[in-house]
Amino acid sequence: MAPDSVSFRITRNTEDLAQTIHALSQRLVVMEQRLQAMELQLSSRLKQDAEPDLREVSSLDNVERLLFDCRALLGLDETGVEEPEQDTAALGSEPPSESPSEPLLEGPSEEAPFMQAETDAAPDSELFTPSEPFQRAA
Repeated sequence: MAPDSVSFRITRNTEDLAQTIHALSQRLVVMEQRLQAMELQLSSRLKQDAEPDLREVSSLDNVERLLFDCRALLGLDETGVEEPEQDTAALGSEPPSESPSEPLLEGPSEEAPFMQAETDAAPDSELFTPSEPFQRAA
């Protein structure tokens, strides 16, 4: 083999390797940019999940106020109502208190005359019945 053809092949292989390294470097840069974009997106989602939604907080505050108003209208205090977050295993092992501090809606009272008027005014057939059955939100 002539020394010129060997030199040409070495030069050609070197150029091919240089092009391959350049292409791999460009791909690496693109992949690093994608990784940074994904990390930024992930951090923004985590930040959004950490902050409560203002509409949800407002809605929960309204529900809490309505619940408080309902309890006030019924004459219930905070300690007389069982918390719904109790463990079901604990409910099965301990019988609930059968004698609350005051009777709950046994009949018409002076505190809530509006309730008696509503029940006397509407016969059972005219009472509101929902068109769809109640479903709990998951």
